[in-house]
Amino acid sequence: MGTAWIRRRPRRARLARALLVGWLSAAGAMSASGAELVTIGILAFRPHPQVAAQWRPLEDYLRAAVPEYEFRIEPLYYVELNEAVAARRLDFVLTNPGHYIQLSRLSGLSSPLVTLVRDAGGAPLQAFGGVIFTRADNPRLSVLADLHGRRIAAASEASLGGFQMQVGEMLSHGLKRPDRGDFLFTGMPHDAVVEAVISGQAEAGFVRTGLIESMVREGRLDAAALKVLDPQKLPGFPFLASTRLYPEWPLAAMPHSDSDLARQVAAALLDLDADGATAEAIGIHGFGIPGDYSIVEDLLRELRLPPFEILPTITSADLWRHYRWWIVSLALAALVIVALGIRLWTARSQLARDHERLARVIWGTNVGTWEWNVQTGETRFNERWADIVGCRLEELQPVSIETWMSFAHPEDLSRSEAALQAHFSGEVDHYECEARMRHRDGHWVWVLDRGRVISWTRDGKPEWMAGTHLEVTRRKEAEVALEAHRDHLEALVGARTADLILAKEAAEVANRAKSIFLANMSHELRTPMNGIIGMAALARRATSDTRVQKYLDQVLASADELLGMISRILDFSKLESERLDLVPVRFRVKEVLDPVVDLARGRCVDKGLLLEIDAAAELESTELTADAARIRQVLLALVENALKFTEEGEINLCVRLMQSAEAAQSALHFTVQDTGVGVPDQVRAEIFKPFRQADETSTRAFGGTGLGLALSKQLVELMGGNMGFDSIPGAGSRFWFSVPVAQ
Repeated sequence: MGTAWIRRRPRRARLARALLVGWLSAAGAMSASGAELVTIGILAFRPHPQVAAQWRPLEDYLRAAVPEYEFRIEPLYYVELNEAVAARRLDFVLTNPGHYIQLSRLSGLSSPLVTLVRDAGGAPLQAFGGVIFTRADNPRLSVLADLHGRRIAAASEASLGGFQMQVGEMLSHGLKRPDRGDFLFTGMPHDAVVEAVISGQAEAGFVRTGLIESMVREGRLDAAALKVLDPQKLPGFPFLASTRLYPEWPLAAMPHSDSDLARQVAAALLDLDADGATAEAIGIHGFGIPGDYSIVEDLLRELRLPPFEILPTITSADLWRHYRWWIVSLALAALVIVALGIRLWTARSQLARDHERLARVIWGTNVGTWEWNVQTGETRFNERWADIVGCRLEELQPVSIETWMSFAHPEDLSRSEAALQAHFSGEVDHYECEARMRHRDGHWVWVLDRGRVISWTRDGKPEWMAGTHLEVTRRKEAEVALEAHRDHLEALVGARTADLILAKEAAEVANRAKSIFLANMSHELRTPMNGIIGMAALARRATSDTRVQKYLDQVLASADELLGMISRILDFSKLESERLDLVPVRFRVKEVLDPVVDLARGRCVDKGLLLEIDAAAELESTELTADAARIRQVLLALVENALKFTEEGEINLCVRLMQSAEAAQSALHFTVQDTGVGVPDQVRAEIFKPFRQADETSTRAFGGTGLGLALSKQLVELMGGNMGFDSIPGAGSRFWFSVPVAQ
């Protein structure tokens, strides 16, 4: 890269800053006094003039606390704030937690620097909730369940305190989520929601806590005009509420904001006197260390709201990796069922073929035969008919249709009658019924009773029928046994399926537990580290002792290194659990390269190393699309690695845009070359494995976790790129990586 990219060289630094002003479309990026302008976007849930007047004292406070910058507060509604963040017009953002999580996923906002502490009659308030209300004279709404099918006013689906909290509360009570058509979205400010309910445009409204009290205090609302649904008893909370409480608004830095400026702003805000004139003028109690916003992320995931509205894709490979043994077991059970089914089908097919063959010869065989005059009841049986029930024919004389009915099972007579009527009406061409007959010995025998009408009366009624009785007791017993066997197999399969479901649920519970653990670890580790950094920065500003300042500089540097180590470990854990998401944005290579170069230049001066930057000049104006934050993270890891293992000589950083046959498939190629100790041949194969270094001596001499290269390689591969290196022991190393980008 040409030297015009180096921010610290005076003449060319001024040129780079002028280009940056043009790129950010910020005509006012420099104040009239010449100080660099810093813009803080604040979500306005009240009218713009009111919000601007409220927060104007903070501009003067920050200007005095960080005099080298000019600060401007810009109140914005949701749509305006989204557009400003997308256009990169802001340096810092103060918004509600739900909106912050959405912006952090889409635009790469930093972790919260501080959390707003509101003033509640002189008491600090670091949480807020939502209110569900209706007119006091509305008899149709008394409990949350009454909201079903009602017209509800809300500011926006993006409003945490004015929409998301209330819907989450309804779901926690087992109520159905209201349809989107049930809502009247008024837009910001929240005052419009109250006005819509008072005017009768909606029957109920969702607003954040404290708004109703503010409107009453301003004389714009009669407190008796409204009633709150499902009021919550929250100890120490001074406002009406219908939901649980969530952490107050976070302040976060835009990706392009200078990290040193972010630390100064965070330190100044933490130092804001809660009893001072500025806090009193704004109406807040100051700022505190960042709160735990994981509960807000959980709420957005439950409601399937941006940025979690798209369900994760579950592939067949995922199912096989997690449940392959259950899949194999289920497949084997299915094969057993199929085999038994084929066996049953084969048996039944054979029986059908036997039945068809017997039907063709039954008239000439020694089977039970019968003839019946349907109109008179006269019957004629042969000897075999009587033998089926263990009798001799003469013992049954005189015979009639009553003889058959006396031997037949009462439950089977109704089926026989139905089959006869179907044949008589022409629905079927013959009569057939399997029936039980009581044997002389007292047990039941099964007969296949078949026949057809052989003559009709003149008026079209059935007259004579002829048919046969074929004993089928053994077949029926076999079918019963086979049916019982099939039921047993189905019970076994059901039990196996239930076990599989329980195992799946257990795996899901374990996965959720891991996700919760990662979220808690992120908060528990980052929060105290941010507190340490903020307090150390305050202490450094508060002392003029150069020795103490030097100590505090070492504390800040060590804290930054530890915070980076925590981030790498957490990123590695997310990669292992496949929960790390990429955030593609439009960026220029300068935005990725400058922070890395600034860091490397100072370190090179300290160690007496020469830093060479080689970048094509046309890259300054070329816009690309990729996850710029992750590219910067990988590049920074390689540069820090080179600085760590190089004691003399130089470090060369090269970047090229590699064009392919298809413009949309270009790749950004980075190379970091040093003249350090190099990589021994015996450990080259393990250089990208986690928690590995060249050897124990390197670990003691240079420090580190051995995680940077492993994490970098996985991040590059997650972005669809590749990474490699070559090295000569004692002469230096050259690490490179390429990632696809869209132009």
